[in-house]
Amino acid sequence: MTDSRRDPISHAIQALRDTASYAPDEEVMASALELYEIAKGARPHTRSRSSPTAREQLDDGVVNIIVRDKSLVLQYSEVLIEALEPLTLSHIAHRNVDVSPLSLDDAAPAEQEEYVTYASVLIAELKQLNAVLENQRKQHQTRLDSMVTSLGRGFDEFLKSYAKKMGTIAAVATTLAAGQLLYNVGYGREIIEILWSYVKKPG
Repeated sequence: MTDSRRDPISHAIQALRDTASYAPDEEVMASALELYEIAKGARPHTRSRSSPTAREQLDDGVVNIIVRDKSLVLQYSEVLIEALEPLTLSHIAHRNVDVSPLSLDDAAPAEQEEYVTYASVLIAELKQLNAVLENQRKQHQTRLDSMVTSLGRGFDEFLKSYAKKMGTIAAVATTLAAGQLLYNVGYGREIIEILWSYVKKPG
């Protein structure tokens, strides 16, 4: 995607991914922590007392769908699809070269298989979300509710299970992009903090 209005956090995530091959983990994490603070406070948190928290939204499946910025949702969806697809394609092709940055280190075959299955489901759901948003009509609201609930739970489980096993940059980029996407489809701002808690911190 080439968009002059691309969100600065999305730009920064891409920059982190681009430098990960030569920057030490400590440097990447320092940049990521700055980015996390920006993402966490990017917009005022104005949840009313009666509104459910992001944790309640994940656990209960009740999300007040508010597409805060459709263009940002589509941007972050693209970031996530671009990150996840090479993982599934390289797995299908049984290649040992050009390994996806999201590949798990030292994972047993069964765990890698389950991981790729998770990723494949998330890719399909992201593409469905894109299609609905790009052709949004009133009658699609129920379908959108279901998609957003499923995506929230999907990323929560995916990152809870695997973020600490990913390389630093993969975990950081995936977590921040997923958090920003979910916030922009109606999850509370705390969603970013919840997903970030799954990332392995240095030290």
